[in-house]
Amino acid sequence: MANTALHFPNDPVLVKLLGSANRVSSSHVIIKDFVGFEKTYSELLSDVFKTRDQLKSLIPASNFDERGLLREESVYVTALTRTGYEYVVAFFAVRALGGAYVPLDPRAVVERQAVVVSNAKANCVLFDRGCAVELERLRAYVDKTEGKSLITLPVTFDSPPISVTDVSIDEALYLDPNGPGFVCMTSGTTGYSKGVVIKRTTLTYHPVNLASGILEEKGGTAINYNESHWLGGMKNTVETIALGKKVFALECPASAKDVLEIFMHNQITYFIFNPALLRGMKDILLGHEELTEEKREKFSVHFKWLDFFFCIGGLVDQPTVNFWEAVVGLPLQNRYGASELADVGSVGKIAPGIKVKLSEGTYGRLLIKSPNRFLGYLGNEEATRAVFDEEGYYKTGDIAELKDGEILLHGRERDDYIVFGNSRISTLKVEHSLLRLPYIAAACVVARPPGGDKITLARIRADLEGDLDLAMRPTVLRILEPDEELPDTATGKPIKRQVIEDFFYDGDCGRDFVSVDNPPSRVEFCGLPALGTA
Repeated sequence: MANTALHFPNDPVLVKLLGSANRVSSSHVIIKDFVGFEKTYSELLSDVFKTRDQLKSLIPASNFDERGLLREESVYVTALTRTGYEYVVAFFAVRALGGAYVPLDPRAVVERQAVVVSNAKANCVLFDRGCAVELERLRAYVDKTEGKSLITLPVTFDSPPISVTDVSIDEALYLDPNGPGFVCMTSGTTGYSKGVVIKRTTLTYHPVNLASGILEEKGGTAINYNESHWLGGMKNTVETIALGKKVFALECPASAKDVLEIFMHNQITYFIFNPALLRGMKDILLGHEELTEEKREKFSVHFKWLDFFFCIGGLVDQPTVNFWEAVVGLPLQNRYGASELADVGSVGKIAPGIKVKLSEGTYGRLLIKSPNRFLGYLGNEEATRAVFDEEGYYKTGDIAELKDGEILLHGRERDDYIVFGNSRISTLKVEHSLLRLPYIAAACVVARPPGGDKITLARIRADLEGDLDLAMRPTVLRILEPDEELPDTATGKPIKRQVIEDFFYDGDCGRDFVSVDNPPSRVEFCGLPALGTA
């Protein structure tokens, strides 16, 4: 490969990547993934340029402008990869062509993958060696349903390393920093997942105090446990590497055991938890025993390198908070954000640069305006228009309260509240109370379907008497079988409408479920009115 070809366009994330590559030694490993790859910046850059050149040779010349960069109408390039080294190579290779990276979920049904390809108006799919079967299925489906032949290219992973000093940024190849840089998928808690178009400037934060939870441009080690099509997966791999940190990329979905294993044997300095991970790791370490000082000291050794203690994706029950604050030695901070905002802020004080308003003054539907706001939903202008108000605020779909300058999050309006008579019940409060009971490992509260045999849930209801009013106590219980699991998002949040369909209904009620008439026999009801909580 001639040295004259070793230049990147003036793209914010590529500038960060090259700056980090020049700051560390050529032998420094910056990613270790579940496949077994251990790669340096020299090897990564070589594979990026090789993949870029092969990709450019396959895409029609008409898709490029006179500078050799992808035109606006052809900017999206899809990729079918898992969250490992080849995923990182594919991301930077697409950006090196001025493109916007669109990840496909390898485990999604082929119809959903095809929708993303169609919405992106893409004609090319990059893929890693572990997704060959899924690729062939997608290619055959698109050919059959649309009569379109997809261009496919395996991601390069074994090019000889190059010298980082031979790589440069071509200032003449300027890219609008506010143009589309990549797409991530929403969690799907309120319907089918949508593609969120994120600006090029995202993943390129400047150094700040780590108390804010934003990555600094310095050394350190992180873990990725999120899928490649989620914002978390993108940030934990691409952003981490672009800013000079090593990342352990786990096979996804990663379990609490997988994450804990990395903590046990490595000095992890950067990690953002979710509630499910915190509870799962606590159960592995402690089980049903008491946290003694001896155990606290033993556990703390593995987490002492963390600079902060953050959790995203939901609120954490108090026993879990107490355990981890003792072990980590730092106060737990919950952060709030959305893929559409491309960044996250405190569930307490409003983050700098973020504007917030509530539908009823200091309470109600939460709306947010952020400088890193997404550009739109991929291929869905109607949905994009609907999610903003007349002042450009993003409608989060959450209920919150502003009190003493802090935001108190009460949950999602559609999924975390149940209307019972004249009352609106917070399911999150019920769930948190349930999780304080020692014999409850997980809880998901949904609206009770009518019907079913009437039996008692006396023990649970009695134990909750001091925490919850009568109307808020569960009236239906569904005990999961050993092989059953709650359907959840990448951050461990239960998908409540799917919970209703999977566990409280015989048949297909779809995502727009309202009520059912034929609950399964394993659903246990108590002798209360037809509407309540489960």
